Amino acid sequence: MENPLWYDVMVTANEISMGIRGKKTDREIKLTPHQKNLYFSGLRKWGFATTRLKRFCKSSPPLEIVAVLAISCFLLLDKRYSKFTIVDQCVEAAKKMNGSKIAALVNFILRKTAPLGSDVIEDSEKEESVCNAPSWWINKVRHQLKMRENLVWSAAKFQPPLTLRISRPSEFLSLVEDNLLKMGKKIIKQENSIITVIPPFDICKTELFSKGIVSIQDYNAQKLVDFIKIKPNMSVLDACAAPGGKTFSLALKFDKIKLVSNDVSKKRLELLEHDLLRLGHLLKSTPKLMAADLTKDSDLKQLKSFTFDGYDLIVLDAPCSGSGVVRRHPEIPWSRTPRQLTNLQNQQSKILESCWYLLKNKGVLVYCVCSIFSDEGENQILNFIEKNKNAVRMTAPGLLLPSVGKSSSPYEFLVGANLSRKEELFLGKDGFFYAQIKKEDGHY
Repeated sequence: MENPLWYDVMVTANEISMGIRGKKTDREIKLTPHQKNLYFSGLRKWGFATTRLKRFCKSSPPLEIVAVLAISCFLLLDKRYSKFTIVDQCVEAAKKMNGSKIAALVNFILRKTAPLGSDVIEDSEKEESVCNAPSWWINKVRHQLKMRENLVWSAAKFQPPLTLRISRPSEFLSLVEDNLLKMGKKIIKQENSIITVIPPFDICKTELFSKGIVSIQDYNAQKLVDFIKIKPNMSVLDACAAPGGKTFSLALKFDKIKLVSNDVSKKRLELLEHDLLRLGHLLKSTPKLMAADLTKDSDLKQLKSFTFDGYDLIVLDAPCSGSGVVRRHPEIPWSRTPRQLTNLQNQQSKILESCWYLLKNKGVLVYCVCSIFSDEGENQILNFIEKNKNAVRMTAPGLLLPSVGKSSSPYEFLVGANLSRKEELFLGKDGFFYAQIKKEDGHY
C-alpha cells in the first residue's frame, strides 16, 4: 500500500536536510523507491527552491521546509500529480513538520510558483538554479575550468550511471551479460572488467552482487589498476581505504601482494569488512585491515612496522570536497563551505607527508581525489614536490572531468539493443584526479 504523498514528502525532506547539514550517512538507502526519487530530484531543485525563497522571504525557513519546497518544485515539473494535490500535500507535510504558520508560507510560495509565470521562469534561469550550487561554488568551478564548466553542470543534472567492476572477467563476463540481458537491461562494455548497465537498478539485490561477481565502482575510480606496476610480494598500503573500492581493485587483480588497508574511521572500516566477506573467495590477495590515524606518530610507527623498510606502493585516496561526484551526491555544493575546503586541503597536505614517511626509497605514491578542484589535485602535488626534493613525478591520468551521455563511453561496445536519447543520459563518468610520485633519495 502506497504512503500518502505528504508522508513521503515529510520523510524525504528530513533526509535531504540531513544531507545539506553535512550529516548525511547511508540512511537514504532505507527510503522506498518513490522516496528515493523525491530525495535526489528534490536535491537537484535545491538551487531553484532557495532562489524562490529569496524572492519572497528576508530570512530562510528551516532546512526541512526548504527541502519541502524543493521537492514541490520537482513535483510541479514532473506533472505526475495535479497542481492542487501537490500544493495540498506539501502544505500538509510542512504543517506536520513545523506547524500552521510555516505551512502558510509554503502554501503562499507554491501558489505563486504553480502557475509557472514569468517570475518563475526568471528564477529558473538564475545561476544558482541552473547550476544547482551556491555562488561561491559556481565561481570556483568557473575559475578552475573556464570554458569547460558546462561539462560539470550538465553531468550533475542527471541520474548517475550504474557502472560495475566484474571480479574475474575471464570467468564471469558472459554470465553477467546473460543475467542482465534476461532482466531486460542494456549493457555498455567499456573494458573487459567494466560495464555500464542501462537503466540503472538496485544491483545489490541480485546474486551477481551478493556472490561478489560484480561490485559498483565508477569507471574513472577503476583507473588506478591501469597505470600502477605491482609485483608479487610487494608491500602495498591503501592509506584511506574505506569503503574499499581501491583495495578490492588491487586484491582482485594482483597476486600475492602484502596489502594493508587502513582507515581512520572504524565505522567506515566495517563497510570494508562487510565487502571482504562478500568478495574474499575471489581475491588474489587478502588485505590486512587497520584503523590508524595518519596524523599521529604512534599510528604511523605501527603501520610502518608491518614492513621491513617502508611500503613499495602507497595509494592515498585522500579526503576531499567530492566536487567530482556531485552527480551522485547533489547535496555536496550546498553542504560545503570555503573554510571546509581549506581545512581539507591542509589535511591532504599532512596525510601526503605521512605517506611519504611510510614509503620506502624507490617506492611509489599514488595520490587521488574525487575532486575537480586544482587546490586539491594539481596544486596540491606541485606544492608537495616543491617541499620534497626527493619526489619525482611519474605518468598518471591527471584530471578526469565528469561526463554524461554518448560521448563519454565507447558506444560501439553496446550489448543488447540501441540506446534511446533518454537512455544515453545514463552513461557517464565521475570526476577524478590522479598523480603518481616516486621517492628517489639523493635526487635533488
